Amino acid sequence: MGDPATLALLEQRWQQTTTLLTLIGPAGCGKTSLVQAYLIPLVKQNAHVQGRSPGLLKLSVTTDPLAQLEQCGLQGASMDLLTSIKLWNERYDYDQTVLILDHYEEFLRSASSEVQTQFVEQIVRVLQRRAAVIVLVLRDSSYALLARQQGLMRYVEQNLVNVVAPHRRSDLLALAHKQARKHNYALSRELAETILDQVMCEQSQLSLFSRYQLRLAGIWAQHKQPSVLAREPVRAISTVEEHFEQLFHSLSLDEQSYVQRIVLQLVDVNEKRFGITLPLRHLSILNRGPDHQQVLSLCIEQGLFLVRIDPDSQQEMIALASDVLLYEWSRLRTWIEEEQQFQLWYASFQRQVQLSEPFLTGGTLLMAEAWRQRTPERLTSQEHRFIDSCLFAQQQKQVTEQHAQLSKARMLVATAQELYQQPMAHFQGLQLAIEAHELSPSAEADQALRHGIVLLPQLLHTYGDGRKMRFLALSAQGRFVAFVRDQVQLLVLELATAQIYAEFYTNGTPIVQAHFNDDETLLGTVSEDGMIHLWDLLHQQHIMAVQKAGVKSLLFSPQNRYLMTVHSNTKRGWTELYDLVKGEHLPRRNHATFIQAVAFRSDGGSFAVGGDDGQVYLWPVQSTTSLPLISHSASIHTILFSPGGQYIVTASQAGGVAVCQIPIQSSDLEHQSAFIEEFPIWEERRLLFSIQHPTVRIVQFSPHGTYLVTAGSDGSASIWQLPDGTALHTFSFPLPITQLNVSANEQYVAIGLEDGTVYVWDLIVQQEIKRVFHPAPLIAQLFSPHQNQLITVCSDQKVRIWDLFSAPLVKPVLHSSSMTINAIVRNPQKDGASTLAVGCREGTIYVLTQEYLPHLPPLQLPPDEAVDRLLFSPDGQHLVATDKQGGVYVWSVATEQLIVHYRHQEYVTALAFSPTGRYLLTAGKERTVLMYHLKDDRLQDFLSNRQVSHLAFSPDERYLVLATPDGCITLWMQNEHEGYRELAIQQASVLNALAWGDTYFVTAHNNEAYARLWRWGPTIELYDIDLPHEGPVYALALSPDESLIATASSDALLWDAQTGFRRALLPHHSTVEALAFSSDGNYLVTASVDEYVRVWDIATEQKIVQLHYPGLMPTIMFSPDDRYIVTAQRDGSIDLWLWQPKDMLEVARSF
Repeated sequence: MGDPATLALLEQRWQQTTTLLTLIGPAGCGKTSLVQAYLIPLVKQNAHVQGRSPGLLKLSVTTDPLAQLEQCGLQGASMDLLTSIKLWNERYDYDQTVLILDHYEEFLRSASSEVQTQFVEQIVRVLQRRAAVIVLVLRDSSYALLARQQGLMRYVEQNLVNVVAPHRRSDLLALAHKQARKHNYALSRELAETILDQVMCEQSQLSLFSRYQLRLAGIWAQHKQPSVLAREPVRAISTVEEHFEQLFHSLSLDEQSYVQRIVLQLVDVNEKRFGITLPLRHLSILNRGPDHQQVLSLCIEQGLFLVRIDPDSQQEMIALASDVLLYEWSRLRTWIEEEQQFQLWYASFQRQVQLSEPFLTGGTLLMAEAWRQRTPERLTSQEHRFIDSCLFAQQQKQVTEQHAQLSKARMLVATAQELYQQPMAHFQGLQLAIEAHELSPSAEADQALRHGIVLLPQLLHTYGDGRKMRFLALSAQGRFVAFVRDQVQLLVLELATAQIYAEFYTNGTPIVQAHFNDDETLLGTVSEDGMIHLWDLLHQQHIMAVQKAGVKSLLFSPQNRYLMTVHSNTKRGWTELYDLVKGEHLPRRNHATFIQAVAFRSDGGSFAVGGDDGQVYLWPVQSTTSLPLISHSASIHTILFSPGGQYIVTASQAGGVAVCQIPIQSSDLEHQSAFIEEFPIWEERRLLFSIQHPTVRIVQFSPHGTYLVTAGSDGSASIWQLPDGTALHTFSFPLPITQLNVSANEQYVAIGLEDGTVYVWDLIVQQEIKRVFHPAPLIAQLFSPHQNQLITVCSDQKVRIWDLFSAPLVKPVLHSSSMTINAIVRNPQKDGASTLAVGCREGTIYVLTQEYLPHLPPLQLPPDEAVDRLLFSPDGQHLVATDKQGGVYVWSVATEQLIVHYRHQEYVTALAFSPTGRYLLTAGKERTVLMYHLKDDRLQDFLSNRQVSHLAFSPDERYLVLATPDGCITLWMQNEHEGYRELAIQQASVLNALAWGDTYFVTAHNNEAYARLWRWGPTIELYDIDLPHEGPVYALALSPDESLIATASSDALLWDAQTGFRRALLPHHSTVEALAFSSDGNYLVTASVDEYVRVWDIATEQKIVQLHYPGLMPTIMFSPDDRYIVTAQRDGSIDLWLWQPKDMLEVARSF
């Protein structure tokens, strides 16, 4: 097996190794054999002595070792080898993993430099963390290549073993067999020894090793085909693998098992060192009867076994024919390897059985159970009982752990629900709900998770790139946002279309400020050098440019007539006005100190200015004389006029807030004497109320001037009633408030904190409705004009638009107040190009893609026609729509082309495709039924003088059922030459609903508290099953496997389709209008009159989801992939709801 000194050194190095062991040596010196026959047994023996469980992975390295490791079971090795090894150890309960990389020189020579660098980095990480012991095996001629891998070299030099070339007889014989296999030969032991004897007798200056190599090379050259080389070198037989596999497959399973048992008795496998010998056995011990004797004779005849006569006992002895079989017959090697594994396991297992109590767990117990299943006869009854007791102990432990997890999950759910009610604790509550669901999924955990997610808004869009673009301004109505790119390029983005609306360039000086006017038609910018630019957004052109010193800010008057700029120097501040209508520059207005706040009155005729001295002055636009309004004790930071202009609020750095009334118009302010005469004493006549809030930083009027809102850096905010100053609401947060906005209808207030969290409160119901999280502090926020969206900008320079009235669990598909939805239908094919079709009263049909996006442009009916019904063909290739006037339209879904259009005299009452899609049957109110042949493009009069309310085809298209409004059910059978002919009639009450499958169809009858089950056949026999209800049945559904029937009445009920027995009652608080099964039949979704959607687990009969959806249409379904619930409102809204726990977890983790 190797030189004793080398073996001793290898064992010593292994005992010292904690990270890397390197074996190098010349080609053919037996490195691989040394690893296989000595190192691996040594590793296992030492591990068992220490009571450890090692994981062994050995591979011959190619150009992509990480991919090879993944194939060996290290999942994710290509991404992170360290993590994959840790997961491997945890999965199989290993204490240590030994990774043997043989033929490492092939990797050094063949792999690209990028692959080598990546692999070495991964290996070094494993070595640094000591997550595994790695053994490198390579030729000494490749050591120079290894030296280039600097990260590995310090580990290589610590533990290096040189394997010397073999010169012992046994090693040379092993080398001969190895080289024979490399050249696809099988060399018998006798021939190998004959060649070696001849070489040893030769006289040459070459070494014995070299002479032996040359002689073997000559033999390989004589034989060009793979063969078994026996004693005569020139004689060739068929390959070992083919020959004995053919023999083995000619046997029955019982005979194959018998041959396997014989082979394992003829091979001595030593589990300690895995040595293999081929002893002779007495033939008598192998006989099991005449049949087995025949098999044994066949195997001897075919050369699998040899029979000898024992010279002492003169008895027949049997052995394997040659050790060639051990190397060249893969099945035999597999048997031996399994036997070795069994002996290794069994030796350890016997020691464990001797202990007083069971302790097998995890991977060891799974391995014991696997061996017991494979070889039950080799274990004693005591060992069987030991495994059973271990399994029972593990089951008890699992039950205990499950109870503990369930208790902990319930506690987490309760805590999460409490945190949802507290300010600043919602995110923590959601994290606890996620943890509870991961611990023990349950309906309570689902509810807590959904409750937490519902409070989170839907992120609709994100605009901007903080690395290249900087935010400048947001327009007053939220239509535009201004960015500056590369400091001088001005971009105006239209948020509704996500398109660049306008693009301007300055003179090269960086832009520092921007401001929109109120009607979003003008944009003013200020550059670093004081250059002021005015841009016309309506015509996308530059209006004017003027350069002024000390420009600090600019603003537009409400009527867009004036542009004001605010200036300052080292001593004082001033304002300048530009009349944009006349193109005039008005006189400068000076202020005694620096100006800190400026505001125009809503009529645009006056403005107020406040400065560092705490004084607030009112300036008429057409006058150069200011009027003093109020005096504060500290610098002014906010001045605002109410929307109507009758109130003004001022706030100082000292925390004083004053609300004053200005009842006269700005035009009257131009006459100072009239103003003073009207208000001789300011404190008594004009101050409405004052507020002392030391940390106030934000002051705002509500859009209609009904409220005044204040907020401070101490986290407090208040809403005050105007004009009396009554405090209506008070909020308190643990962080400073940086942003505050009131919606246009004054119902909602958005409060932004320093950490980027925004709380949205409903002032009418006085509760929080949404919570928005940002990765950075906010710098701007705004409600959309319709109050349904919130626009935010944070310091990462990105603009985000949030839908406040849909949760992240909802995927909005169509939302338009200008359309009314009349019909919605699902594509029956999961993998079709389309998923849903939606028809509107305006004649528009939206076909949704696999991503649930509408194809544009939509399909369109003729003008003034409204969509009435929709239906996909069974293969999903065609879509049919009907209008209110009896028109029928058939489109190709793939090409969106109208294939045919025909018309009934009155509106269509029923329609159906045949299962193969060959026929389309439509029934009109005028008592006619038409059949369109899609293949032949032919329209046929099918039936006249009979009004039809329901249609259904049997699965084979052989039968057709027509139902009339008065409850008459007729059966039609297809005739090859005559088409369909009427067979039978069944009279029932007025039909309310019909559902059908491959075996049955089900009917529900108006004003009757039962449904009926019918079987397809030439007589449409009633299947003798009535399904009784307490009230009328409004809807029906058959499960995909037709084992269950779901009916909608005052509640939803499940019925066994075979027996008619009621399986379950699914309680509702109001009448159920619609229901549908999921495509796998495991779930049922229902829609009820109280506008609630519920999802039920069929197996447990439990409600797992409940959603409130105002304005719900009596149509409900799962999406084709079952991931969403599809809901519709007649006002133009189609929404998809995530309902499965795995999707809720994914959404929750994203926050």
